[in-house]
Amino acid sequence: MKNIYLVLMASFVISCGNETKEKNEANTAQQEEVTSEKKADESKAGTQENLIKWEEDWAKGIDSLKNFVVFGLPEKNKIVEHDNPNGKITKVWECIPGEKLYADGGWDTNSIFIDRNFSYRYTVWVKRAGGLVGKTLHGPKNVQSTLNEKVANPYFIEGRPPQTDQWYLLVGYIHPFDYVDPNGGVGNFISGIYDEFGDVVVEGEDFKWTANATYSAFRTYLNNSNDNVSERQYLYSPELYRIDGTEPTLESYFEFK
Repeated sequence: MKNIYLVLMASFVISCGNETKEKNEANTAQQEEVTSEKKADESKAGTQENLIKWEEDWAKGIDSLKNFVVFGLPEKNKIVEHDNPNGKITKVWECIPGEKLYADGGWDTNSIFIDRNFSYRYTVWVKRAGGLVGKTLHGPKNVQSTLNEKVANPYFIEGRPPQTDQWYLLVGYIHPFDYVDPNGGVGNFISGIYDEFGDVVVEGEDFKWTANATYSAFRTYLNNSNDNVSERQYLYSPELYRIDGTEPTLESYFEFK
């Protein structure tokens, strides 16, 4: 009996050992699969094309725009050679306050088709010079609040960067139409003004698509400078991406630092 007992115990130990080995191998295989998928996803990041075609447009000057409609009088908008956030001289949109109207430069993009089942991110680099009287406005169209409330004139940002002569990134984030805000609309938004190190220095507001949205337009302005004609707003690299894993990461905007 003792020998039979020992044989049975040995068989049990071997069986358990084999089962543990199989589980470990399965777990390892699963981890490798997850790692492989993660690497594949990371390799796709940044492969999506910008939905706002600005570079060719701006190269031709303010009078030959195809993808933008100027905000304010024509003389309040110029495409100029100026330093960008990387310190390189390139084409930059200049907003120039004047003595007429409140609209002191900027743009609305033409309508862009969107898929309301996805999030989108709209970014523009901004730099103010000569004062901070006017407001920087950065917004979309065909959206609602994250609590499903109608918004007549939506802006991710309606304020001012903290300082002049410093580049900041305006970030606007739109969630899918069926998004449920876990914070009840009281903060923890992605939208805001980010400094060159990727820190939020002015909080903004996120939105979600309306239930029937199929297109949108995106706008960034200088507004109400109150005849402060020495004030300037410089805008660079407007970008719109669908959030599906192929967009550039938000962190990548600050890797030049």
